[in-house]
Amino acid sequence: MMKTDEMNLDDRTQFLGGSDAASIVGVSKWRSAVDVWLEKTGRQPPREVTSKAAEWGKRFEAPILDRAMEELLPDGAKAIRALPDEHPEQTLDRLVAAADEGVVAVVRNLRMLHPKHRYLAAEADAVIQWPTGERWIVDAKRTGMIDDWRDGDAWKAPIYYLPQFVLQMEVYNAHRHYAAVLGSGWGQEFFTAETRREPALATALLASLKDFWQDNVLAGKEPPVETYDEAAAVWPKHNPDDFIDPTEEDLERIRSYIEAKAAVKEAEAVRDQLKKEIAEALGTRQGFATIDPVSKKPRVYLDWKTQKASRVDLAKLRERHPEVAKECTVEGTSRVMRDKPKAFEVSQ
Repeated sequence: MMKTDEMNLDDRTQFLGGSDAASIVGVSKWRSAVDVWLEKTGRQPPREVTSKAAEWGKRFEAPILDRAMEELLPDGAKAIRALPDEHPEQTLDRLVAAADEGVVAVVRNLRMLHPKHRYLAAEADAVIQWPTGERWIVDAKRTGMIDDWRDGDAWKAPIYYLPQFVLQMEVYNAHRHYAAVLGSGWGQEFFTAETRREPALATALLASLKDFWQDNVLAGKEPPVETYDEAAAVWPKHNPDDFIDPTEEDLERIRSYIEAKAAVKEAEAVRDQLKKEIAEALGTRQGFATIDPVSKKPRVYLDWKTQKASRVDLAKLRERHPEVAKECTVEGTSRVMRDKPKAFEVSQ
C-alpha cells in the first residue's frame, strides 16, 4: 500500500479533501466545483481562509473537543498521541491495539488518505475506537447559523457539511460521525449532531468525487460554470481575432443582454436619486426610526452612519518610496465584455 508520506498532505492540489466534497456535489454555501477545479489544476492559488470566524473556530477547537469528550467518552478512556514521524495508518493501528485491550481509545488531529482511493483525504479532529470495533469521528464546529442544525427537537448536520462528514467516515472506515458544535451569540449553546454511515450515500459521493478527479482535474476539463465570474476565471484570456459567426439564438441573447444593461442603468439612476433625497432629508441625523410600543426600543428603518476606512495613498507611496511601490505592485489581466449595439444597426 502507498505510504502516506509519498504524497505531501500539505499540498492540497494532490487530493480532494473534506471541504472540497460539498463544493463538488453542489451543496456548499461558500465555494463551487469551479473554485475547486481552479485550485486543484493550479490555475488559482489555494484558498487561504483568513476570516475572523475561521480564526475563532480554530481557537475554540480544543475546548469544544474537550466538552465533546466529556459527553461521548466513558471514564478511563485512553488517549493516544500521534508520533511526529509516524504514518497515520500506524497511529490508527496503535489506536485499534489499545482498544483491543478493552479500553476506549482516542486520538486527536489525524489526517490521512483513503486506503483505496489515494486522491481522497480527510482530517479528523478526533477518532474514537471502541473495544467492540466501532469507530467514531468527532469534528469541532463553531457556528452562527445554529438554526441550520435544527431538526425538530433534535440536531442534524446541515446539507452543506454532510459530504465532508460522509467522506471522513469513508477515509477512516468509521461507523458514526459526531459534529461537536458551539453556537455563537447569546447562549453559546453546545450540542452534538450524529451522522451514521450510509453505504448508498457514501457510494454515490465517492463516485462523484472519482468522476471529478479523473474527468476534470486530471483531464484538465472544466466543470460546468454557474456564473459569469466563474466563466471569466475559467477562460481568462481570449484568442485575438478568433470570432464566432453568431446564430440567431446568439444574436437574440446579445440583444437581451443590451436591454438588461439599459434596464439596470435606469434602475441605478432611480436608486441614486432616491439616495440623494433620503440624504437631504436626514442631513446630520443618523436615520429613520420609530419607538417599538412593546420593547420601547427604536425600530430602525434606515440609517446613514459614518464609518472609518483605511486605504493606501498610492500617489504618495510612489512619490516617497518608489522602489517599495514597484515591489508591491502586482500586474494582472482581466477579460472585459463590451457589447456593440451599432453592429445591429448595420446588420439591419
